[in-house]
Amino acid sequence: MKRIIILILCSFSALAQNPIQGSILGRGKPYKDKIALRWNTNNYQVFKQLTQDGVWIDRMILNANNQVEGKDWTRITAQPVKAKSLAEMERIATVKDTALAIVAEGLYGKSEYPSDLSLMDRIKYQDMERENKHLIVTLYTSINREAALYAGLGFEDAISVDPNKKYVYRITPVKPDGVPGTLITGYIYVAGRDVNVNPEYRGLDTKAGEQAIVLRWPKSESPFTGYFIERSEDKKKFSRIHQNVYLPNIEVDSSSQDTFYYYYDSVANYKPYYYRLIGINAFGEHHLYADTVRGMAEDFTPVTPPTFELEKNGEKLSFTWKKPEEKDLKGYYILTGKTPSANEVLITKTMLNPDVTQYTHTIDKSISAAYYRLMLTDTVGNISYSNPVYMFEPDETPPAPPTGLTGKIDTSGIVTLNWNLDHNEAALRGYKVYIANQGDHQFTPVSNIVADTTYSFPISLETLTRKVWIQVVAIDGSFNHSKPSKTLVLDRPDQIPPITPQILNYTNDKNGISLSWSNSKSSDFKENILYKRSEGETQWIEIFKSNKVYNYLDKDVKPGAQYEYTLRAIDSSGLYSDYAFPIAIRTSFQNSTETLNLTGTYVAAKKWVTLKWTTSKKEVDYFILYKDEGQGLTMYKSLPASTLSFEEEGTGLPKGKYALKVKYKDLQESDLFICK
Repeated sequence: MKRIIILILCSFSALAQNPIQGSILGRGKPYKDKIALRWNTNNYQVFKQLTQDGVWIDRMILNANNQVEGKDWTRITAQPVKAKSLAEMERIATVKDTALAIVAEGLYGKSEYPSDLSLMDRIKYQDMERENKHLIVTLYTSINREAALYAGLGFEDAISVDPNKKYVYRITPVKPDGVPGTLITGYIYVAGRDVNVNPEYRGLDTKAGEQAIVLRWPKSESPFTGYFIERSEDKKKFSRIHQNVYLPNIEVDSSSQDTFYYYYDSVANYKPYYYRLIGINAFGEHHLYADTVRGMAEDFTPVTPPTFELEKNGEKLSFTWKKPEEKDLKGYYILTGKTPSANEVLITKTMLNPDVTQYTHTIDKSISAAYYRLMLTDTVGNISYSNPVYMFEPDETPPAPPTGLTGKIDTSGIVTLNWNLDHNEAALRGYKVYIANQGDHQFTPVSNIVADTTYSFPISLETLTRKVWIQVVAIDGSFNHSKPSKTLVLDRPDQIPPITPQILNYTNDKNGISLSWSNSKSSDFKENILYKRSEGETQWIEIFKSNKVYNYLDKDVKPGAQYEYTLRAIDSSGLYSDYAFPIAIRTSFQNSTETLNLTGTYVAAKKWVTLKWTTSKKEVDYFILYKDEGQGLTMYKSLPASTLSFEEEGTGLPKGKYALKVKYKDLQESDLFICK
């Protein structure tokens, strides 16, 4: 028990440190004699606080020039706007007023949980239920005016609306700092000119389904929470498909990723219907869409194909099958061709009757192999195919090698090949594709028998072998293999960047900074690029590139300045290596010929030291004054560039006790000038 109490206390402590927050969000709509307001919160955890404690509503009016009329804010609610009591809701809620009854249950309904739940599971159940109740109340107060007003989520400001004015409402929580969280004040802006706006809504259309008509309409053009869908058989008399409001936001068939709302109406096939749509907004208004659309369900299911069998007797081929059970079967055709998807030639010129279950065909002597299929069609044109059957005469003569082999490799590593069909090979069964990483290596198959003259397959691009060798072999009905086609050599797209070069050495002297770096080991190397940046900069600047020279003298440097250098390699495919590890180099200072003639005097009576020096020959950035206070000359003060003297209290002659260094604008600095 003590442990549970400690956990609960810790939970309350965490809540106190990290309060839950929810914003008040709302919208408004002007009418001639009132402005209707609706609001809610975006966080279910503070929803109960919003409805039970309530809100204050203040109004501000702006004239045509956007100037405030009267006081900034005027409170228009004498009492907080909050949910009515359960007793008040039950007095008005009837069997017909479903929305209000559901809202009352969402606000005041008691919960029951299994008795064997642990404390943590009970907390999870309670939290889940609060979230669900917030969702349900939000939906139903968004389609029913009375439900919104009784739930404390709506208010109607009785005011004569001026189209030339604007109205701003402030929705302030009565208890902004309460437990379990905090509500943040919301604002609603209403333009008076909208009182004259009568929008027209469009976009409803239909699509035929199997024993169903699919209705859809765009989400972006539908500012409604719920809908009534009406249907007619004659486009004159319409009736509602469902008595309750259709809420697409909670329907399983509504995807948040889709740009449309959908409704599936189950109807008989091939009977036309007419539909119209009525949208219901947050203010309880019903808006009829301008579209009246026609739809009809259709049969999209083909006949189930039977097992197709073949028996050969000399030049006679006997085909047999069983009649399918579907009543909408219209008839059959028998197709033949060189591949399992035989559809090149019809051997039955006219459709066979649905009751026919066998057919005899005399083959041409020139045909030694072929595939056959049964094609079934129903009364509305749906087509299905049976299994293929194969006929061939064994032989030992291989087919000719395939010709016209071409192909390409895309950037994802997919190889796509094409070659010519051998029209002279009557018993052709198909082809096999082989590859190798070198022209003199053994070729290995990458496919089973391919019945078409095109084939795609993946290869690895993460390899140093830049080419792939490809051959295709033809296979006839007796499984005789042809000689390989001419070898096709394709280049793999380059996905591997070159090896990063490294800076090996550098020198730093009066001529500049000289750098040298490693030679490239990449086979497709194109060139190295040298970059530079000054101290404090983040952008690299290209200063040199070459594919043959591996050193560079940078003369564009200033004395006493720090520079960083790095390298990258680029290959023939335009891929860059990583940046080499940068090196930082500070240039040496040039000897200064400056003579400032630093002198000093001491007045014992006043115990006062005075230092003076002459004007510098170069442009000064600032001076650094050094002083010996018993531990040698150390930095003492920084003095402005315009300074030519310095005074302070002292105890003796300044000779040798003070020194001066000059920092110049060009980043150089002088030697120390010792006081004379």
